[in-house]
Amino acid sequence: QPRTVRSSDRLLHTYNHHRCHTALGGHPPISRVNNPAGQYN
Repeated sequence: QPRTVRSSDRLLHTYNHHRCHTALGGHPPISRVNNPAGQYN
């Protein structure tokens, strides 16, 4: 993968999994996802 794609992937992962969002009470967005990537059918 080109470096820019890897950088974007890292940024999105950090933003969605680790960064606290005030609108979510200090929790990351992933904490609000019930079925990530269709893991449950």
